[in-house]
Amino acid sequence: MQAEMDYISRQIDLKLNNQEASLLAYLKDIDNLVSKPVMTMHECEGDMWLSDYRDLNSAVWRIKGLVEKLEHALSENSPND
Repeated sequence: MQAEMDYISRQIDLKLNNQEASLLAYLKDIDNLVSKPVMTMHECEGDMWLSDYRDLNSAVWRIKGLVEKLEHALSENSPND
């Protein structure tokens, strides 16, 4: 399974700010979008800035897009039954 995921991560054509990016770079970008807002919420007892809310929404849509691409890539690379 790990070898399959490594192959798929190399094959997926991700777009990040109109530039091609590796799967790792894409996930690091999502991590950056999520980490700061979550830390702010911890520090502010649940409150957050509007910019943090925007970043979390952006991260959600990027994760959804990535999941769809991975599902599609996995279905293309799985043997037909």
